[in-house]
Amino acid sequence: MPKSADSCTFTGMNRPKLSLFGQPQLVQNGEVQELKSRKGWALLAYLALSPSPVSRELLATLFWPENEPVGARRNLRRLLYTLNQSAVQDYLVSDGETLTLSWPGEIDVQKFVSLIETGEWQTAVELYRGELLDGVVIGDSNPFETWLANQREQLRLQMLQALTALTDDYLASADYMNAEATVRRQLSLDNWNELLWQRLMAILAENGRRAQALSEFNNCRQVLKKELGVDPSEETVTLYESIRDGHFQAQAGATAEQHFAVPPPTAMPHATSRTALLGKMRSQWIDSVLAQSVGEAGGINLKKAAQPAALAYP
Repeated sequence: MPKSADSCTFTGMNRPKLSLFGQPQLVQNGEVQELKSRKGWALLAYLALSPSPVSRELLATLFWPENEPVGARRNLRRLLYTLNQSAVQDYLVSDGETLTLSWPGEIDVQKFVSLIETGEWQTAVELYRGELLDGVVIGDSNPFETWLANQREQLRLQMLQALTALTDDYLASADYMNAEATVRRQLSLDNWNELLWQRLMAILAENGRRAQALSEFNNCRQVLKKELGVDPSEETVTLYESIRDGHFQAQAGATAEQHFAVPPPTAMPHATSRTALLGKMRSQWIDSVLAQSVGEAGGINLKKAAQPAALAYP
């Protein structure tokens, strides 16, 4: 069962590393350790990102929400038994009712968040190898999937923040090559954001690569049409025309923030955009993931009924 004593101490190169960005990985003594259970990775990630010990009751409900409490607790005990046959056995600490991950080494997500808070953008973006727990799907646990989706989005926005700051720094020193690279990485995370396409076009034009800037406008138009069913905004078209007609001029003397500021993503304004997004959610998430998790089981009849009298209770 999970340890109730302190974990072993490590120094130097033998400190274990837990990587949760991209496909999760555990390295101990320089060797990658196997952890084949998807729920095992999910449990480690949840404990690693929890600021305080987590109750067994909460974990049982989180990972087995459809089970009766007794069955859910039994499943949790089985999962913990499996984990205690792996390389993480020394780091799971329990007082009987709660669990804590007492990790003596580096956890990439924790380090990433700390670096973002201190403005160490370059080191932070190097840690972001992909979304949190990439490829880990727990099909029978909607509460955990909801938590995971929220964590992924928060980390994605922090990554976009770091890349924006890095781009500003590169532009301040006229390092157009690296500025272009960081904007392209932003687009890989947020390719519906027209402000990023505008920024890329302006960087290319300012660097004298007019033909490539015009080509990126066409790429922007194709992405927006395919993904959202909308055309580029008037501002994007105006920028394109100024580059095409040779009227684009860099704003000499403007700060990087004034010239290329990219605010956080905003809600999509068009009804067609919302319809497109809902369609993608159904095809990529509901039909491809959730529907597969229930197999041939039929839907549950919730037997909904109006109960207006319930509203009278104070």
